[in-house]
Amino acid sequence: MLKNNQNPPRRGRPPKVARSNADTKALLISAGVATLTEFGFSATGLDTILKKIGVPKGSFYHYFTNKDAYGLAVIDAYNDYFVAKLRRYLEQDDIPHLEPVFHTQIPR
Repeated sequence: MLKNNQNPPRRGRPPKVARSNADTKALLISAGVATLTEFGFSATGLDTILKKIGVPKGSFYHYFTNKDAYGLAVIDAYNDYFVAKLRRYLEQDDIPHLEPVFHTQIPR
């Protein structure tokens, strides 16, 4: 039951939020990275992600042709994040480099 100061849940299209196209696409990708890494690609529906960030389904298809194209963009973003993180770590002079690890022979 709703209290006097609560509005009923809104149905239909999410309210329009003022943001640029680049912001919306970046928001879709970052929400995808967070959601898909937690639940997996096939277990996550687009509606879950879109509802979480308040983007209409029509806007999603403005940026991506389908879920597979979206998945590839999410993987690219995930890859870019970890490459940058690894590069920052390896470029620090005060941390020992991984060179000995790469030249160590593993006994068979």
